[in-house]
Amino acid sequence: MKRRGAFTLAEVLVAAGVLLLLIGLCTEIFLIASKGLSKLRDQQGAQAAQLTVQTRMHHDAHRARNKSLLLQNGQPPGGWTLSMLTAETQNGLPAWDSTGQIIWQAWVQYRYRGDRHTLERQRQELSTPSADPPATMPPAWPVTTEGHRLAEQVEAFDLRVNPAGYLDVTFRFTSGTSNCSSRLRVLSEFYATD
Repeated sequence: MKRRGAFTLAEVLVAAGVLLLLIGLCTEIFLIASKGLSKLRDQQGAQAAQLTVQTRMHHDAHRARNKSLLLQNGQPPGGWTLSMLTAETQNGLPAWDSTGQIIWQAWVQYRYRGDRHTLERQRQELSTPSADPPATMPPAWPVTTEGHRLAEQVEAFDLRVNPAGYLDVTFRFTSGTSNCSSRLRVLSEFYATD
């Protein structure tokens, strides 16, 4: 009698076991890679939010008038408002008068909304732009007024004047499982009219 070239039951079971082991290993490698990619995406999101806020605040603070920084403590959910006087027009360029004096255009304000975990920015135009600083402080930012959402998922926002005379702005962002902290230091020359 002639024997056929078939696999025995033991050979089939061993091959199936090896195949299942390889499938399990490939699945595990895929899961580890996708978790790492997800965490990397979360970190990039938090860092992008941090960079956006830091760049915008740095730009505004360095273009602000000396002695125009103002901290106002609003009622929750508004919290602290950071204001600074700017000469930038709506198109982002400073304006000068015919004698070369800078013309102050608006107050730029930042506010952390702890109830929404957002950092907002708004611009309040001066009633009449002038080379002289305004005699009055900017109006308080009403809680009901929405600003431009500069960043979301802001878990902490802190403003402190350190003993060396600098304003430290500290913020922490979260995105998924990742968080990112940063501190911006600004020379704190607080509001004073000349």
